[in-house]
Amino acid sequence: MHIAVFVQRILDPELTASRFRIDPEAGDARVPDAPYVMGPYDENALETALKVKDQDASVRVTAVSYGPPEAEEILRKALSTGADDAVLVLDEGGRHDAFQVASVLAAAARRLGPPDLLLFGLQSGDWDSGQTAFAAAELLDAAAVSYASAVEPLAEGGVRVHRVLEDASEEVFLPRPPVVLSVTNDGRNALRMAKVKDILMAKRKPVERLTVADLGGAAAPRVHVAAVAAPEVRRAECTFIEGEDGAAKGRALAERLLAEHLV
Repeated sequence: MHIAVFVQRILDPELTASRFRIDPEAGDARVPDAPYVMGPYDENALETALKVKDQDASVRVTAVSYGPPEAEEILRKALSTGADDAVLVLDEGGRHDAFQVASVLAAAARRLGPPDLLLFGLQSGDWDSGQTAFAAAELLDAAAVSYASAVEPLAEGGVRVHRVLEDASEEVFLPRPPVVLSVTNDGRNALRMAKVKDILMAKRKPVERLTVADLGGAAAPRVHVAAVAAPEVRRAECTFIEGEDGAAKGRALAERLLAEHLV
């Protein structure tokens, strides 16, 4: 079985809002000297693939990213945790939407075979559209399952996918490849830590580099961002309600809310 995992280089989600600057002309947010990481949901997708490989050494995992040359860093992280191969499709810059990205990733998947399983993170971690996996599945004429948290290849062929929903869980059987999974976070698929020796070995492994032209080009963007603006900064105050006991504090709070016309 061949599994492709699509990972993205994004701004560190732990950054505070005060670090962001809006670039109106580019229609995007900028963070000077910002750290970049692999998307959190992409890490879940990678771990899901590696767990399948743990059960069957013949499984091959390829990490694929569409981004700038610096995205090689997250591909080497994927190699250090257990991916066998890595492919970087170089992004020439400009505004992209989920459909355009999907056209590039679907073309990369075709070049790879396509793989039996194609794993995406549930959301990208930056724009959070959650659409790329399903647009790619449509282009590849593949079955697609959302909110996957685990996958199990079956001896008789096909795969069983475990889905986590808001108030239930499901087991979905898919009889033939290719299958696209949109992977969510779960306690079972937090990405493993790489060992020091594996990190060093990953630095020496080759990363295949392709251009969009190598893949036949990409579809034109379908979504136009008209404007991006920073949210209004509002002044906030915190008041501690005093009182001898809970009842007194409750009365004081009610009086304050009435005085402020909040109730």
